[in-house]
Amino acid sequence: MIEYAYVDIFELVDESSLRAPLMIKKAPEAGPRVFLVGGIHGDEVVGLEVIHRVFDNVDLKKGTVYAMPIVNMLGFELVQREVPYDRKDLNRVFPGDASGELSERIAHGIFQFIKKAEPDIVLDIHNDAFNSIPFILIDWVLRSDHSFEKRLEEHADVFGLTHCYDNSREEYLKDDMHHSLTGALVNEARIAALTVELGGGREFNESMVRAGTSGIKNILHRLGMIADDRYEPWVSPTKIAAPYTFMDKPIYTKQKSGVISHRVKPGEFVKGGQLIGVVKDIFGRKREEVLSPDDGYILSLGYSVISYPGSLLAILAVKKER
Repeated sequence: MIEYAYVDIFELVDESSLRAPLMIKKAPEAGPRVFLVGGIHGDEVVGLEVIHRVFDNVDLKKGTVYAMPIVNMLGFELVQREVPYDRKDLNRVFPGDASGELSERIAHGIFQFIKKAEPDIVLDIHNDAFNSIPFILIDWVLRSDHSFEKRLEEHADVFGLTHCYDNSREEYLKDDMHHSLTGALVNEARIAALTVELGGGREFNESMVRAGTSGIKNILHRLGMIADDRYEPWVSPTKIAAPYTFMDKPIYTKQKSGVISHRVKPGEFVKGGQLIGVVKDIFGRKREEVLSPDDGYILSLGYSVISYPGSLLAILAVKKER
C-alpha cells in the first residue's frame, strides 16, 4: 500500500502552503527505512521517474520506503536548477535555517523531516550531463569515523555503479559540498547518505532510469527488505573496477573561448598528459588543447559545446587522496 501526502514547508504570499510531495510504502513487517529524494535541482527530473518505478514495481517484505519525488517544486515548475525566488542552489544550504532566506527555510524543513524519519540510508538522485556514465558520489566524513566511512563505501558498492568520493577533501569544502543534502546528513546527523548521479541530461533517459531503479533495488535487497529470495544483485556494465578508491576531479578549459571538441568518451581510461579535448574557434581552427592532469577514467563530459575560460570539459575518476 502506498500513502500519498505533502510536507508543509511555509506559507506563501497568497496564504497557500509551499509543500513537498511525500510517498510512503510500508511492508506488513517493520524493518529498515530507506529515504529517496529527487528534484533538489528543479531541472533534474530523472529522480521523479526512478521513484515512481520503485514504488510501482518493488514488493517489500519488511521495512518502509519514503520518497520526496520533487523537493524543489518552485524550480521544477520553471525548469530551473535553483530556487527561483532567491536564486540559491538548494543543494548548498543544508541543513538550512528556520529563520533564514527562502532556500534555507526549504532546506530546514526537508532536513528536519528526513531526520525525524530516522532512515538507515538516504539516496539523493540527480541528473549528470547527457554524455556520462551513471555513478555514485560519496561525501567526505569531516570528523574521522572509519567505520562510518566504510559503511558509506559498502552501500555505494552495493548500488552497482562506479562510485567515488566527491572531489578532494579540500575542494569538497571549498565548493560547500558539506552543505549539500547528503553532506549535511553525513556530517551533521551521521545518517548514511549517497548522491546518485544519473546521466542522460534533463530528461527521462530510459537506460539511466533503469540504472537508478536497479541500484535502489540492490540496496533494498541488501537491507533484507525485498520479498524475492531469488533476487540477483544488478551490476551496471559501465561500473569501473579498480584496486583503489576513486575521487572525482573536474577538468576545466584554460584561457581560450570557443567550441569544445572532445577526444574521449565516458568510461574510457586516460593517462596523465593525454589529449582529452580541443577548443576551436568558430572557423574550426585549434585555439587550445586540454590534457588530462592524471591517470583516471572519464565519468562525464561537459554540459555544453560552447567553452569560455574555466568551462567544465570533463569529470575524471582518479585515485583517492589519503
